[in-house]
Amino acid sequence: MERNHRSKGKKQIKLVAGMLFVVLMVGSSFSIVFANEDMESMLTSWFAHKKADSIASIENAVAAEQEKQTARLKEEMRVKIAEADKQIQATTQSEIEKRVNELQSYTDELIQSFDPEREDVDETIAELNAIMQSAKEQMEAVGQSEQTK
Repeated sequence: MERNHRSKGKKQIKLVAGMLFVVLMVGSSFSIVFANEDMESMLTSWFAHKKADSIASIENAVAAEQEKQTARLKEEMRVKIAEADKQIQATTQSEIEKRVNELQSYTDELIQSFDPEREDVDETIAELNAIMQSAKEQMEAVGQSEQTK
């Protein structure tokens, strides 16, 4: 009987040990599942964080470069406008001188072509001189208005 009792006790111990082993295996498999889910959420979180950091870094770099290029563009435009202004002033002055010289030459030709025997020569010469003076003043006014722009 004792032997029978011992074998029952061993069976019970084996049964308890087996049950304990099964419980441990099932419990550890749950922790593996939880660790796997935790790992997935951790990786997802890490990627989301890195993505946000990358986007912010790109936006900052683009904004900084945009500021640099805007400043560069403004400076280049200022230089080009100054060059264009000088060129316009030089061209305007050249045109004024050219037109005034043409007017003076034309007036001189008209004066030379007049017959001194005519009675109204002095009056015509005075009239031509007035026209030439008026034309000079108008050309100078155009030149000054171009320079003030």
